[in-house]
Amino acid sequence: MSLPPLPPSDPKSLRFNKKARDFWGRSEINYIEPKEPKICNHFFEATQDGVQCNKCHFGLFGHFELKDGNLYHKGKMVDFQK
Repeated sequence: MSLPPLPPSDPKSLRFNKKARDFWGRSEINYIEPKEPKICNHFFEATQDGVQCNKCHFGLFGHFELKDGNLYHKGKMVDFQK
């Protein structure tokens, strides 16, 4: 048995959607506006089980080639800015 999806609770839906307004009417809603993620010029360092950027802490598990803080795969630098 599966339950039906909850009605949306974003500000636009609460303003124009009666079903959403009736469902969420007495609830306290804390809406956080999504933001674009900040671009990081990663500088990777090896960890015990993979690599991690020392600026934003993005990490990957596994064995990777590192040179001057850059991540390489099969001899080619991985570009995360695309």
